[in-house]
Amino acid sequence: MLPLYEISKAAEKDWDGIVRYTLEKFGNRQVQEYTTSLLRCLDELSQSKGQFKEMIFSGHKVLIKRCQKHSIFALSQTNRPLLVLAIFHEQMDLMKRLKNRL
Repeated sequence: MLPLYEISKAAEKDWDGIVRYTLEKFGNRQVQEYTTSLLRCLDELSQSKGQFKEMIFSGHKVLIKRCQKHSIFALSQTNRPLLVLAIFHEQMDLMKRLKNRL
């Protein structure tokens, strides 16, 4: 059975940045809570559960899910797992940054 999603190298870097920032500002407990939340959001998105948006961006079907103060962007692929492209903070220029991920 295929995994439900894969995380791109760029999204891994996003996640690492979130963990580092959260650890520095709020501590280990908050890192654990936020990681659990992000994993839950990824599971929901990969199963098309909960609230999310679909949009066509540069000819690709991209799914977008809000998760606390971040947005998860994932590429829907036929016969392949969902590919997580980015995890951006709400204060970032989301569309401009996403353009560089496709």
